[in-house]
Amino acid sequence: MRIKSSFSAIVLTAAFRKMAFGFLGLFSPIYIFQIIIDNANGGNTLKFAALGVLFYMLAFYLVKLFTFPLAENLSYKLGFKNVIALYIFPLLLYVSCLVLAKDNLLFLFLAPLFGGMQAALFWFGYHGLFIKCVNEHSFGSREGICNGISILALIITPILGSILVLAWGFRGLFFTAAILSLISALIILFSPQEKPYRDVRFLKVFSLFKSNLRPFGAYLGYGGESSIYGAVWPIFLILVLGNILEYGGIISAGILLAFLVTLAIGKWVDKAKGKRIITIGALAGGFFWLLRIVVRLPLFIVGVEGFYRITEQMLSIPMDVESYKKALRGWVSHALYFREISLTLGAILAISGSIILIALNLPLWSPFFLAFLGNLAPILMRKELG
Repeated sequence: MRIKSSFSAIVLTAAFRKMAFGFLGLFSPIYIFQIIIDNANGGNTLKFAALGVLFYMLAFYLVKLFTFPLAENLSYKLGFKNVIALYIFPLLLYVSCLVLAKDNLLFLFLAPLFGGMQAALFWFGYHGLFIKCVNEHSFGSREGICNGISILALIITPILGSILVLAWGFRGLFFTAAILSLISALIILFSPQEKPYRDVRFLKVFSLFKSNLRPFGAYLGYGGESSIYGAVWPIFLILVLGNILEYGGIISAGILLAFLVTLAIGKWVDKAKGKRIITIGALAGGFFWLLRIVVRLPLFIVGVEGFYRITEQMLSIPMDVESYKKALRGWVSHALYFREISLTLGAILAISGSIILIALNLPLWSPFFLAFLGNLAPILMRKELG
């Protein structure tokens, strides 16, 4: 009974968190892009605004990277669920900075400080609690349930976000995201108290990268690809569509398509078919990144977005399950550090590469080639998946 009740809390926490960051993740790059355009002078405004968003995201990931020692230390002392609950404080400051940034650009510089901090606290605590509360033999199916319900919650988020922006502006959207985040932090308090058995030093984990080059490369690439999806794709899409409501509708339609297969992917992973799933997901996902360069019609964008989200689940579920299993075979904090640091370093490298490409006056879609390469990287984990 304990596992069932604790898992329910994890599922609901993840769902409300995903909804909140469906608003923040999909719309904040557009919001920041618009603020920079409104305050820019002179020519080449679009390039300047795109670079501004990328530098903002670079600061976000750097802060996230250096907050992991705090997240690990708090997990060891307070337990995973309390670390998840504590993320609400930097998150509220993060949302407040975004709201105030429209009138004072100083807050735009402060926002990634609190944004990166809340992300590190939440995800370190969430994955740690998941490992402790779920049976090893059902990691895949349980992860599939978590992702499936989160995706189901996300279906209405993009179109609802567009309606909120049109009705009350971005501030109304950010306020709604803060309420959803607060609910997620309260729900997790009903889960059991779990802690890592040992405290781990941050720098010691870097020695694991050398002895685990394939998983490191896989997470590095996947983290980079995900960061480009979060930073560049929203700007590219809104410039192509030119309509915030159409933007939300397309993302929602793509998410609905992905939901239909997510639960099945989790079950396939538990049946030791992770190697096949991750290979198909990496190759197909890379192909859809190349399609983004040429696709312009809304119906085709829905197809690309939907099938991409399916391939995203084909990568994330096997990789998460493998990370969880390694945590059980060794130290939980070691495995969490390895996963989160690898993903974040990948994001930092990909965003830095994107800044270079845009600064060289290459098209806004040029970072999609980096995302293509990053999407192929999880194939490196085939050997670990058996």
